[in-house]
Amino acid sequence: MRKTVQCVVAYPATLPWGASTKFDLEYYLKTHMALIDKYWGPYGLKSWEVNEGLEGDGIRPRYIIQATLQFESMEGLLAALAAPETNKTRADIFNYTNVEPEIWVLKEVGRSMI
Repeated sequence: MRKTVQCVVAYPATLPWGASTKFDLEYYLKTHMALIDKYWGPYGLKSWEVNEGLEGDGIRPRYIIQATLQFESMEGLLAALAAPETNKTRADIFNYTNVEPEIWVLKEVGRSMI
């Protein structure tokens, strides 16, 4: 099993002053993630997954949306982040949300396939 590098992009559910975040999930999935595929695929993007935070019984998620992007290598991820086309993906952010995402880079250290 080859271990991958993950780039997690998490969008907070609230703005710093407590107001709810705006997020157009349909645009994000159909338009923004298509840009990610187009511009980051050549740099080793293997797959992505988008998850939505759930509310209920007094539970409010800290993040409204979290995307996990799998890359073949750290070099590929760094090249994608530095690519000129990445300016287009960054410029697109405010077409679907009013909050800056938090970004984490992680290395897979284990996995279960049950």
